[in-house]
Amino acid sequence: MAIRVLKYGGKSLANTKHILAIAQQISEWKKQGDQILVVVSAMGTATNDLIQLASEISKHPQRRELDMLVSTGERVSMSLMSMALNDLGCEAISFTGSQAGILTDDKHAGANIIDVKAFRVKEELDKGKIVVLAGFQGVCPETKEITTLGRGGTDTSAVALANFLKADSCEMYKDVDGVFNADPKLVNRAKKIQELSYDQLLWMCQAGAKIIHPKAVELAKNHKVKLMVKKAHDDAVTGTVISDQAAPFSKAISLNHSPSIYEFRLLKEPSIDKGDIKNTILSLLEKWNFSDLVLIDVFQKNEQSFFFLRGTDSNLDFFVKALEDEPVFELIHSDLSEISLSYNSKDQIAVLTFPEIYYQCPIHNNLHIIVKNNHLEQLANKIFNEQVS
Repeated sequence: MAIRVLKYGGKSLANTKHILAIAQQISEWKKQGDQILVVVSAMGTATNDLIQLASEISKHPQRRELDMLVSTGERVSMSLMSMALNDLGCEAISFTGSQAGILTDDKHAGANIIDVKAFRVKEELDKGKIVVLAGFQGVCPETKEITTLGRGGTDTSAVALANFLKADSCEMYKDVDGVFNADPKLVNRAKKIQELSYDQLLWMCQAGAKIIHPKAVELAKNHKVKLMVKKAHDDAVTGTVISDQAAPFSKAISLNHSPSIYEFRLLKEPSIDKGDIKNTILSLLEKWNFSDLVLIDVFQKNEQSFFFLRGTDSNLDFFVKALEDEPVFELIHSDLSEISLSYNSKDQIAVLTFPEIYYQCPIHNNLHIIVKNNHLEQLANKIFNEQVS
């Protein structure tokens, strides 16, 4: 009898019809005799919708209250999934992160898991029940406060539980059949990658590919938890396997796409170097509760400092509103996207010469390319054909 950990993302849980379909599939798997833990994200755009509500109330909401708000999204999903399973004749029980024993540090809106004491989860699995866990959340044992793990935190929840339960693998169910070497919606020649190493996937995710959260990949790598990325609602797909063994790539591993990139300018130029400017920006993002926004690069132009932030439209717009009260930065462009190339080695990276490129910079094993949205699709296909395919 195997232990299966199944994680479902928000798109695959977008509505009750999808939840019912997944519950039906899980009920069939349960008949095979395996123990099943289901880890769920919030439905569809629920998290973004909750953040939008917060932005309409406060430009700088307290992080504790923000965690209390956004953690409700996963509770809705877990309850509905458990109801659906019970109606299908499968005994199921739902747990929040705190009920499941996911212990974190005291950092709100981006906590780190420090320990897992999921004994209650194991007890219910041993009784033959399907356990449905609200991902993305935990509790700080010192403060007793609910915490959230930041964007993509449900991935981290799933890997942490798979490690605790000694599951054979952690199955990540999404709206696509595995990991592709480019976004199939953007690049018409994109192909599925059958196998990846932890490091190869980590470089892709750090470059902005929304496959699995980098924290989850690092956790899987450290504990050798095999990952499988599959398509939800399709039992026939093979997906992509991520482990500590995979062949290197002769070209770039993949072309990654992040659709929401904003450019900002520092209004008051500090007399400090680029590294200190970066630290100043990061500390303000932390102070203003925007730790899930990613700082791509800081650069100088005409003796002024500029930088790019990657995030969701809702959080970036939230950030712009916050600047109205404390105008430290000025929004320059909100019509930018990012194309990133991930390589096996830094030695493979070479700056590209396409005239449509707005800005580019190499960071670790990735080449980050900023482009105006009106050039995105054509340029992405050009770069893919030259560098990846």
